[in-house]
Amino acid sequence: KQEFDRIKDGVIPNGSKFADKSAMYHAVGQYNFKNEISWMDLLVGASYKLYDLRSNGTIFPDSEDNPITISEYGGFVQGSKALANERLLLTASVRFDKNENFQGQVNPRVSLVTKVADNHNIRASFQTGFRNPTTQGQHIDLNVVSARLIGGLNYYREQYNIFDNAYTIASVNKMRETLAATGDPAALGSPDILGLLERYTEDDVPQVKPEQITSFELGYKGLINNTLMLDIVGYYNIYNDFITQVQMRKAAGIIDIVGVSTNPTDPNYWAINGKTEQNIRNAQTLLTPITTPGMENTFQTYTNFNKQVTGAGAAFGADYLLSKGYTIGLNYNWNKLIEGFDENFLNDFNTPEHKANVSFSNRKVTENFGFNVTYRWQNAFRWEASFGRGEVPAIGTLDAQVSYKLKGLRSILKLGGSNILNTEYVLNYGGPTMGAVYYLSLTFDELLN
Repeated sequence: KQEFDRIKDGVIPNGSKFADKSAMYHAVGQYNFKNEISWMDLLVGASYKLYDLRSNGTIFPDSEDNPITISEYGGFVQGSKALANERLLLTASVRFDKNENFQGQVNPRVSLVTKVADNHNIRASFQTGFRNPTTQGQHIDLNVVSARLIGGLNYYREQYNIFDNAYTIASVNKMRETLAATGDPAALGSPDILGLLERYTEDDVPQVKPEQITSFELGYKGLINNTLMLDIVGYYNIYNDFITQVQMRKAAGIIDIVGVSTNPTDPNYWAINGKTEQNIRNAQTLLTPITTPGMENTFQTYTNFNKQVTGAGAAFGADYLLSKGYTIGLNYNWNKLIEGFDENFLNDFNTPEHKANVSFSNRKVTENFGFNVTYRWQNAFRWEASFGRGEVPAIGTLDAQVSYKLKGLRSILKLGGSNILNTEYVLNYGGPTMGAVYYLSLTFDELLN
């Protein structure tokens, strides 16, 4: 208990706490030319961000006297024009953004909304976008016991020399499993075992850079008989330079599996001046992660996937108005990465493929009383992050709320809860167990009514 308290209350490297006082400063502005231009809508804007990383060396390699800063700036221009007697709305925009550590990004977008009938619209869009590596993706430097996490900038790769005799974790695991199946520790020096190893080079894991996305979307929204509201949309995404993480393990030295004989039964087949023994010593350091600071052999760094990644999704929403103000709602979402990954790269899409909500509500059962009940569900899915990978179980929870209007106080009293049945669940692998949240609120919201 004493040791537990010491670790819980201590700051890295003497405990589990971060000493993080990082900050982000953000300035943004935009201007609408509606007073200067009448034949179209024109909007321009600009933004500036400054990340000031101050973790006292616990997350980033900063110090009080030497904080790490990252600056970003960007701007956009957007124009829209109604056409065909206002049955078509065309919108186009272009945006430029620059992070001090990466090349500038130019992203155009165009969308079209057409009114096919009263209360029935179809929309289509072509969009491009980007995602900069996070502050941790650029600058993290943290030993998490299973590996040392380092930022994706070349500075950290060079500092730790991570590509010196480095092998993929997937191939190391295959080597370990195959060796265990033989039951013979001496087999570690055999070609069948060492031949499973795959080396990593700097070309295999380039410095991280912004991720690019191209998205195509088609949707419909309509009101049928003034009782059924439908909203249906589908999209297809193409990712280039998808940001990912890769883990590698370093051997004590290069493992040489070049033999001097063409006969595998020859005792000298895998022995060149004692290379068998040397290979065993080198390979032994691959079997176990060494996490002593300054002696680590396992590193995990941010990079970009070298293949194109594709994803698709769809959403369906429906609200049906019953008599006397009662409403039934249904919402379903499908999201999936289709292809592009292999076992050596971390896939942090971390999104359930299926999510659905069903609701029943009436905002005005009586003059003062209303209610809402919603059941939420999502399927089990795989979660991958820096500290671990695993399955997040399916979730099903029930939310409910009742409201009462206090006319004399011009207020609304609400009593409700999320997950009111207190079903325990987790949202991410290794995350905390969630339970019920109950609340009582009094809202004064009619000051301007």
